Amino acid sequence: MRARNLKPGFFKNEDLADCEPLARILFCGLWCMADREGRLGLRPRKIKAELLPYDNCSIPKLLKQLCDKGFIFIYVVNDNEYIQIIKFKDHQNPHIREVQSTIPAPDEHQTSTEPARLIPSSLNLIPLTLYKHAFEKFWKIYPKKTSKKGALEQWEIASKNKTLPEIDFIINALQNQIQAKQKAQSAGQFVSEWPDPERWIKKARWDDDIQTMSGNNGNQPSSKPKHEEKKYYCPHCKRTYEKELVDGYCENCLPRKTPWEVKMLTSGIGDISRPQPDEEYVNPDDVPL
Repeated sequence: MRARNLKPGFFKNEDLADCEPLARILFCGLWCMADREGRLGLRPRKIKAELLPYDNCSIPKLLKQLCDKGFIFIYVVNDNEYIQIIKFKDHQNPHIREVQSTIPAPDEHQTSTEPARLIPSSLNLIPLTLYKHAFEKFWKIYPKKTSKKGALEQWEIASKNKTLPEIDFIINALQNQIQAKQKAQSAGQFVSEWPDPERWIKKARWDDDIQTMSGNNGNQPSSKPKHEEKKYYCPHCKRTYEKELVDGYCENCLPRKTPWEVKMLTSGIGDISRPQPDEEYVNPDDVPL
């Protein structure tokens, strides 16, 4: 932070009066954060921590007001975003020993710069460069690169509805999910396929438990073997059945009893499991007890 000049004309500027009071305070604070050329990096969280730490406000929204009134200019150079304070040197006299600016000027990189502007069909008043910067961070590490336009639209909707967390939270959650999937895959477990980024954003998947990133997710078959049903072996037909045997007989063998077998079965003595060849088949219901 540096000491800067504040002139009386600041309080009577009609264009500045159209901005919110916090936007006017922010404008003064930007002078103190800027280098000797009136430039600084576009880092909303740092700007808020330095200039408005005790106020509940949206730095992107306040910067947008200053952009619309022509007090600052937001530009991009090599995917890095910066703020240029308009006519900074007309009103400020930096100290002679102040270090030279290391931030590229916007007029030196016309092909790499773009002014801040509203997102089409958006009501959230966030400059496009601010808005896309966070999305591009997410897109860079998301494993599945499909339907970028649709993903950007869902990102815009979430931002408009104020359901989109800070980008650092989203990146951290996504990295944890990627590591969980890689670990499960290395262990030979079933790993579900990554959803399209549009659906990932729409379903707020940054809140997913990393334990659900592998294995059975409700729609995929589990890698665990199914519980084997108990089998019953019939010694008479020498087959296995799922249904429990009755007195040592399966359903097919039970009615086929000889008189000797019926007698032994009803009396409860002897081993009726041994075969009795050459005996005539008798229906158990026809044998008098």
